[in-house]
Amino acid sequence: MIIDIEELPRFLVTAKVNTYASDTKATILGDGSKELVFREGRLFYRDRYFGENPFIGEEMVFHEDKYIWGMNYYGHAISSKDFSLRDLYAFLREDTVNLFVMAGEH
Repeated sequence: MIIDIEELPRFLVTAKVNTYASDTKATILGDGSKELVFREGRLFYRDRYFGENPFIGEEMVFHEDKYIWGMNYYGHAISSKDFSLRDLYAFLREDTVNLFVMAGEH
């Protein structure tokens, strides 16, 4: 298994833009978790999570069906009178797309 060291971060940004930051609907799995997936060539990205606020999940990247990277996450967003949770999540999605554009992958 050989992967260019610059390929993984580029793929992660592309995967996030095409899943979390897009209009893609998550698949609801039997255990109640939600899953977003993206495939490009020999790389496959999977994001599985529970909840909305708070939330917990994991992201995995596979190269030719062998895991090569993973990350667990947990979070809780706090709304205020200045912005709603809906506004916050919209901002985060937009910011993810901006990351993609800044990386020159548009």
